Amino acid sequence: MLKWNRNGKFILLAGLIFLAALGVRAENKEKKKYQVSEMPQALYLANPASKDAVLEFSLDACPALSPKADSAYGYEELLTTAGERRSGSQDMLCAVEAVRKVLARFGYQVTVMSYRFPYYNTDPGLYRVVEKESGKVYPSFPLMYSPDTAPEISGKLVRPGSIEKGDLVFVSGGISGGRSLALAARDWQKQGAVGLVLDPGMFPFNPEGLPFPRSIHSASYHYGALPGAVVQDASKLIGKEVTLQNQCRIYAGRGYNVIAQTPGEFDSYILVGGHLDSWYQGGLDDGSGVAAMMRIAELLKNEPAGKTGFIFAAFDGEELGLFGSGYFYQKFGAARIKGMLNLDMVSVKNNYFYQDPARAKIMPKVISVSPELKDLARATFSKIKAAKFYTGVQWWRSLYGELPTDYEWFYTSGVPGVFIYTPDKYYHTPKDTLTWMDADDLEGVSRAGADLVKKMAAMEIPRPKDSLEMEFSFLRQDDGAVAFDLNLKKGDHTHLSAKPLVYCYYEHGLEKKVELKRGQGGKYRGSFSPLYRGEYQFLAEATVGDESRKQIQSMVIENPMKEAKKEPEKDSKKGGN
Repeated sequence: MLKWNRNGKFILLAGLIFLAALGVRAENKEKKKYQVSEMPQALYLANPASKDAVLEFSLDACPALSPKADSAYGYEELLTTAGERRSGSQDMLCAVEAVRKVLARFGYQVTVMSYRFPYYNTDPGLYRVVEKESGKVYPSFPLMYSPDTAPEISGKLVRPGSIEKGDLVFVSGGISGGRSLALAARDWQKQGAVGLVLDPGMFPFNPEGLPFPRSIHSASYHYGALPGAVVQDASKLIGKEVTLQNQCRIYAGRGYNVIAQTPGEFDSYILVGGHLDSWYQGGLDDGSGVAAMMRIAELLKNEPAGKTGFIFAAFDGEELGLFGSGYFYQKFGAARIKGMLNLDMVSVKNNYFYQDPARAKIMPKVISVSPELKDLARATFSKIKAAKFYTGVQWWRSLYGELPTDYEWFYTSGVPGVFIYTPDKYYHTPKDTLTWMDADDLEGVSRAGADLVKKMAAMEIPRPKDSLEMEFSFLRQDDGAVAFDLNLKKGDHTHLSAKPLVYCYYEHGLEKKVELKRGQGGKYRGSFSPLYRGEYQFLAEATVGDESRKQIQSMVIENPMKEAKKEPEKDSKKGGN
């Protein structure tokens, strides 16, 4: 799941969440001001057809993978055996094929949806951080999509308030004090900084500073102006000369969604989803959710077909920004999705109170529910033995500005749903394995989930009344730019006050944010100049009050615009004409 780590006693969780919310809200407000986020230049952007732009993987390199038992825990074992299911990797391709085979065996119509995204190759040996005087190498992990150092950079590591030309900047205590890291990096670059060094103990991501710098990676897919790395014991390098090497590069990656649905055509569907991608083995995040999804699919394989069918999805790319579920949403839409069960980190033993997994109790579950399904969810999940906390789905969005999970696309389209999540100390670290899993609890979640899905399929689930409606369209103009039009409506009101944004992605890599301006007739309008040949995705987002809507549409650009040559800036100190 794409969210923060938490350590400490569970009774402090609510207070920590509140503090995190303050920081996240401040960061979200700052991000609205960051209009342009440029992807570091990479070979595949200029020449996607080049063989050097793609890392090739093959099913022939996959081991024989099959579950030891047809049970939730058996499917969990299968997923963790596949290895580190990082999006775009060989292990992910092997996991996709294993999941496809299992779901097909249940009799569902199974397809694998493939999409392109910027795959950042972070193989060991491509990066390192060294203290120059002693030659000591510090454990590190590069900021995602960070520019390369060609071949290395060196400088004194200083705090943000002491930057001089050629320095590296030490970042701790939050992403630049709660600001957007990308925005801060651009400011520091103007002051002369050449790189970033981040402390892995940055609140609220990893307060204990576990010895896994990679655990903060998900905060950093920012396409920043400066190269950087998350470094263990980074504070010990302050004031010292540091060498940063980063030869990681962006390739044309392949993401995969495994989609299984009831054979035939149906008026509506219940969507059951978890995300297949992980960091490290991902036993909890989200091997547990995908395993439960597969078990639910098995339990419902012989259900008689009515007007509502089932869709079971193992989404890719959740950790990188909900890529896979966004691609499915773009292609399938939300109109026929009657409801969703989102399974993201659903079962784990309590590793906050206990050090011995054999003695640990089941961690309480947070079950977030749309108002339309509140009573049904409470009644259905009452049979699970673990403690449960029920919240409204909007609670998550109040913390993050969006749901940090795949349900986000469907929730913002008015689809009622249930989201199950379990707090944990070790997710996004190498300790997220089967060690803290409980077979009986995972099976119980799966059986209750199957019961819920069956009842959702049989009932009428109302959509929220007078909800915010969005109409988003775009066209390629004669001058080559893409013009956007967006209409908003809520009940009888059409002249709604909002600040809509359109995020322009090249093959899922963020290239620019366009703030739409109000035009005549209540429409919002803006434009964008595409620079690359290939598929662009345009994500429109608008918020009115506490209600948000999103839409994704794509366009294939065959004739990109030529990038205008920039005039050299005049030195104000020397004067100018």
